[in-house]
Amino acid sequence: MKNTLIKVDRVATVEEALNLERLGTDIITVSLEENPTFDDNRLIELKQARLIRNSLSSAKLAGDFHTNFSELEVIQVVDEIGLNYVQHSWREKTSYEFMKALEMKNVGTIYSDFIVNLDSDGCYLVTETIKEEDLFNGSYYQVDLLGYANAWETLKELCPQYPGALQLKDLHEVSRKYPLSLILDYSPENFAEIFDYLPNIKAAAFVISDNHLSTNSHCFRYTQIVDIISKINYNTKK
Repeated sequence: MKNTLIKVDRVATVEEALNLERLGTDIITVSLEENPTFDDNRLIELKQARLIRNSLSSAKLAGDFHTNFSELEVIQVVDEIGLNYVQHSWREKTSYEFMKALEMKNVGTIYSDFIVNLDSDGCYLVTETIKEEDLFNGSYYQVDLLGYANAWETLKELCPQYPGALQLKDLHEVSRKYPLSLILDYSPENFAEIFDYLPNIKAAAFVISDNHLSTNSHCFRYTQIVDIISKINYNTKK
């Protein structure tokens, strides 16, 4: 657990970023493009992203992109803001030249939107996707375990009764091969247990949402995330 990073997506203000950094958050992600799955006001302008970047002293900054920015424009934003990571869906194809340019700038790539349903062995699909799509150079592969609101208890207690469902050993095996950032129904009570079971997961990812349009994803209000991180006292790893 001590080696697991904390990642928080859709941070929108300097105040939020500084408070999360103070609590031990390692990667802060800002939304630079509209995401149709959210109906809130967490899209920020480049000026605000620069203010957040300049306010941070230890946390890394990731910019979340979708389809409106060209590769050249993403590179320009990386330079303008000083991003440490570019985050985008694994479905969005990128050129070798683009990935090489990020590598030369020492900017990592976070592939998001790996959706794993507990009712099937989705981790096998994640593994095959990474292989087939040539996504080997990703800094992190962000996976959301869907299917149930109490996904962790379901994965731990119910899934073993159904051999065709996702199993803990499947997730453990994928996390041994690839650096996973895991979105899950975290709480102060289950956090340590999750990473005792899954010690190879690289990052615990939280997604802030003031109004998420899908009830099938694990999102939290900002205050909930602060409460969880505060209670697990994660900054003791520093």
